[in-house]
Amino acid sequence: MFLDPRGRIVPPESPRPAASVYAAWASIEAANDALEITPQTGLCRWDGQPVQYEFVVNGLCDLDLAAARAAVDRDSTCAT
Repeated sequence: MFLDPRGRIVPPESPRPAASVYAAWASIEAANDALEITPQTGLCRWDGQPVQYEFVVNGLCDLDLAAARAAVDRDSTCAT
């Protein structure tokens, strides 16, 4: 018998059905079928070389600048 912090009896949990690994995997696949996940989904073009962070940061800055310019263009066309 187990008691909660207030001293009340915690009822026992009913037995769970035995889990089948195969049924569980089939359920996961069915739930994600629309995502079209394949063995190649997680692959990338990284060749194992060290990351050149200066290029990564410059690329992110370029994206940020392009987004800011697009916002200014959008705002200026909305104001007229």
